[in-house]
Amino acid sequence: MDATKEFIAAIGRVLLKAIVYEAKKDFAKRGVPGNAGGSNNSEKTFFDSFKVQFTGKHSFQIVSDWPGLEDVMGDPETGSEGAFPMTWLTQSNPRLKGVPIPLVTKEDGLIFRMAPLAGEGFWIHPGIQKYGFVQRGIDRAVKKLADGELAQLYADAVCGDNWREV
Repeated sequence: MDATKEFIAAIGRVLLKAIVYEAKKDFAKRGVPGNAGGSNNSEKTFFDSFKVQFTGKHSFQIVSDWPGLEDVMGDPETGSEGAFPMTWLTQSNPRLKGVPIPLVTKEDGLIFRMAPLAGEGFWIHPGIQKYGFVQRGIDRAVKKLADGELAQLYADAVCGDNWREV
């Protein structure tokens, strides 16, 4: 791999690691495991679904193949926040009929609500907050790179590990 591509790949790895770190913090706060909610491969976690993908000679994206992630993240091109109706969350679901659902709100703390009856409309999922784990991960990576790691990554890409021996 040429030095430029190796340097870009190294930056991508720092960014990926920071985003996954922030996602793990978010999931831990909510008490949700990273394998909950959608992967067909039970061995693969939500965190493993993120990858660095090169989009050109000098550019990359962080992508995820986790099912449904685009629904909650929103669409950056349209600016949508990622809110969507939760059509499965009604009392027509036998597991939810007559079962109170715990919700945590900023105002009231823990509250319990009943799912709506079928045909009465759907709860709307708010999506992932604008300043969520992805943005915090980007901020974390930029700070880490600005604190000196960028120069080390560049030297590693151009000189290999030999520059450390000098």
